[in-house]
Amino acid sequence: MKKRTLLIDGDVVAYQHAAKVEQPIHWGDDLWTLHADARECRGRIKDWIGWIKEKVECESIQLFLSCPQNFRKELEPSYKANRKNKRKPIVLQDIREWMMSEYGAKIYPRLEADDAIGLELTRKTKDERVAASIDKDFDTIPGMHFNWDKDETVRGVTKEEADYNFFTQALTGDSTDNYGGCPGVGPKKAEKILEGVSDYWGAIRGAYEKVGLSEEVALTQARLARILRDGEYNMKTNKIKLWKPL
Repeated sequence: MKKRTLLIDGDVVAYQHAAKVEQPIHWGDDLWTLHADARECRGRIKDWIGWIKEKVECESIQLFLSCPQNFRKELEPSYKANRKNKRKPIVLQDIREWMMSEYGAKIYPRLEADDAIGLELTRKTKDERVAASIDKDFDTIPGMHFNWDKDETVRGVTKEEADYNFFTQALTGDSTDNYGGCPGVGPKKAEKILEGVSDYWGAIRGAYEKVGLSEEVALTQARLARILRDGEYNMKTNKIKLWKPL
């Protein structure tokens, strides 16, 4: 039996647990402060890692964190701009640094944690790899997956399923990440556009052109949606091979 390694979306883990330890304190006379115990947060994460290792039955884990310099912002400056003024948990940066020192959490230059996991999940290795996240975008990556917020076991996503999910996202966009996809296209309409077609990109291009947008616009939206796979990032130069239709 192959050794199993769990590839964990450290961004989500750090944020979830850092938010959980925040406590508002009322000192009276209308004075409130926000309190967070980083030690408690670290303890929670250690316990959680023990739980998920047992749940997924893996021998080892690897945490991944996003790089502050994100290549998608070079493609579209408004990408995730909706989060710019949103307050982050006060111990979040401390926890990120601790994850790097305690667990060797990795940051790939110019990439989000999603991309780093996508690269590692899709490259050929001797061990069996499982991606762990609660992000629906992970369904665009072929391989084994585990969502710790759902009552499910490890499940597989085929390349065909991942490609379909990717093309769907190129149409629908992602409001959470602040890119809109094709105007007027939601999940149901995207399903109709892609239903029964052999040329997904041709159908997507046609949907964008129908609302007066060029193929270049469609391509930018697809590249924002694309979680990188093996061969799409040069580890030595940090250069991204942007997705393009065959």
